[in-house]
Amino acid sequence: MTKEPKTHYFLAIPFDRRTKSWLLQEQKKFQKESNLSYRQWTDEEDFHITLAFLGALDYEQKKQLIDQIDSSCPFSSFKLSLGGLGFFGLKDRPRVAWIGSDRPCELLNIVQSLRAITDKLNFSTDRREYRPHVTIAKKWREGELSEDEQQTIKRFFARGIEINIDRFVLYKICLGAKPKYQEVCSWKLE
Repeated sequence: MTKEPKTHYFLAIPFDRRTKSWLLQEQKKFQKESNLSYRQWTDEEDFHITLAFLGALDYEQKKQLIDQIDSSCPFSSFKLSLGGLGFFGLKDRPRVAWIGSDRPCELLNIVQSLRAITDKLNFSTDRREYRPHVTIAKKWREGELSEDEQQTIKRFFARGIEINIDRFVLYKICLGAKPKYQEVCSWKLE
């Protein structure tokens, strides 16, 4: 048995080059159009949609997770629409800015299956309603947005993009690195 220090992991949908480029354009548009300042702007290579945040896992927990997902596959591939700007946090000082996603049943089936797996393995995962999104900025620093300003800025983000989702991955978080998320394992969607 190999021992390694506990590292944080999460399951996510990665994006292809075209989608990452589109998200980067949307992020730059947001930087230009808003008066908000954030400590962290998501690196283009780190754009993703989180399926389940797992937290710290040791080698054995990671191996059990991978084995359980392997035995649960295959899942179906699907189309996903990204678009629209949203925020988490206080309305006038939103701590996270994100690009939204629709909720196709294939995506929700994957999330539900992954929750069943993490429950079976006694992992502590987020139990809130699943809200798929792509974080473009977090850790609000300064600036405020009135309700009217939020609505004005959101109009700049009405245009969306439709993409094909054909896999999901297990990411390892590498603090201080760029990109910050390292792919550990990948599962193909059929």
